[in-house]
Amino acid sequence: MSSNQQSGKSRTNQIVATLHDHMQQFGYAAIDLPMIDNADMFLIKAGDQIINHLFTFERHGQLLALRPEFTAAAVHRYITSDQEQSVARWQFSGDVFIDNPLKPNGNYQHLAIGAEIIGMQEGVAEAEIIAMAAHGLSVLGIRNWEVVIGHAGLIRQILAQFNLDVKTQRILLQQLPALRNPKRGKNYVLA
Repeated sequence: MSSNQQSGKSRTNQIVATLHDHMQQFGYAAIDLPMIDNADMFLIKAGDQIINHLFTFERHGQLLALRPEFTAAAVHRYITSDQEQSVARWQFSGDVFIDNPLKPNGNYQHLAIGAEIIGMQEGVAEAEIIAMAAHGLSVLGIRNWEVVIGHAGLIRQILAQFNLDVKTQRILLQQLPALRNPKRGKNYVLA
């Protein structure tokens, strides 16, 4: 490894450690989440944009995926844990894997650092996470940033009105880029 690579890795480790300490001060406990998990967890629970970028493979008759994000696994852990507390504040970091069809030779592996608050009123939880993230960026000396908020459940609520089975919903979600593409559109997806 070259000295530039070592310096870059050292700087990355320093940023991760700073952010972990920062989130711990807000009461967020560090948890480890699996790198490989059941693909259905991501296909059903994760954001719609992730579905089109998921790395999947079959093993022993089960469809598995490399994690594209942490939220679905954190929610799954919360639901299946014997945790006494009703509100969980968790932080995590590690590699995530996202395929970008527009960049076929791109880097598919990325370091992600994040937090989830589960079991708290939605608006209050989102405000806390956004405030903590903004303060964390300030601690790192980052000044020019913007917040982008996605809502994974919105399109599912729309699809739910049509009483579609999960497989059909998944197919439609995977075809969102084609629906947005004027050269393809609805007729392409229906075909």
